[in-house]
Amino acid sequence: SVGFFKNYRNNTWESNAEIFYRDIDQLFDYKDFASLTANPNIETEILYGVGESYGFEFSVKKKEGVLNGNLNYTYSRSQRQIEGINNGNFYVSNFDKPHDLAFVLNYQPNRRNNLTFNFIYASGRPTTPPAGSYTTENGLTVPVFSNRNAGRIPDYHRLDIAYTIGKGYKRN
Repeated sequence: SVGFFKNYRNNTWESNAEIFYRDIDQLFDYKDFASLTANPNIETEILYGVGESYGFEFSVKKKEGVLNGNLNYTYSRSQRQIEGINNGNFYVSNFDKPHDLAFVLNYQPNRRNNLTFNFIYASGRPTTPPAGSYTTENGLTVPVFSNRNAGRIPDYHRLDIAYTIGKGYKRN
C-alpha cells in the first residue's frame, strides 16, 4: 500500500488518500454443500487456494468551525480462487463490498445547539442465491444454486439526523 496524508490551514482540514493491493496465499473456504453439523472431521470440508484484494481509500475532514465533518470513500475488491469451488475460477469473497461511503456534517452555531447529518452507503455483500429448482419423482423439491457468491444483497444506505440541545449558559 502507498498513501498520502496532508493537513491544511493550520490543521483545520486534513486529507488522506491510499491505494492498496494484497496477494493472498493459503486461503481456505468450505466446500459447496459442506456438512458442518455434528461433523467430527470438519477439516475434510475445507479447501485451500489463493486470492487477492485491492482498492483505494480517500478521506477529507474539517475538524474545527461552526460547520465541520468528514467524507470517507473506499473502493475495494476481494476475490478468491480455490480448486473445487466455482470450477476453479476466481469468485468474489464474502468480504467484497466495492463501494463504501460515509459522510458526516455537523453544524454547531453555539455551545448549546448542535445539528448533525450522518449518511452511509455501502454496496451489497455477495451471496449465493438459488438459480432455480427441480422436483424429483417422489415430490421432493431440490434447489439449484448459482456459482459461489454470484449474487448480491441490495445496497445499504441510511441517513441519520440528530438535533442536540446542550446545557444553557446560565446555571439556573
